[in-house]
This record gives sequence, structure tokens and C-alpha cells, in this order.
Amino acid sequence: MTNNELLSGLVAKSAVKLSLGVCDRTLARWAKTGYLPRVRIGKGIYYRVTDLAKLTEGGEVWPQ
Repeated sequence: MTNNELLSGLVAKSAVKLSLGVCDRTLARWAKTGYLPRVRIGKGIYYRVTDLAKLTEGGEVWPQ
């Protein structure tokens, strides 16, 4: 599996912060509570595009 395939459908933490206008601590809190789950790959933190879409559409992402 290549890096591009691995990261397909994921957004980097820095892009999510800019897009949502939140800080690192907010994203960490959301991940801890399950509001917006994160994916760790190596040292990187990423978020699923599908979870971000649900969140921005006014829905909540809570784990299944």
C-alpha cells in the first residue's frame, strides 16, 4: 500500500484546524470524547473526510 492510498480520504490536522477555526486543544478534546475521531499514522494525526462532512453538515460524528 502506498502513502497516497493510505492517506486517501484523510485530512491533516493542520488543514482541519484552519477549516474549522479551532485550536489543537479543541481537536484533542473532541478526539478524546469521540466527537471527532482522529487517525494516527506514525507521528501524524489525520481526520476522516466523511467525519468532517458529517460535522460540518450539522450532524455529530459520535462513534458507532
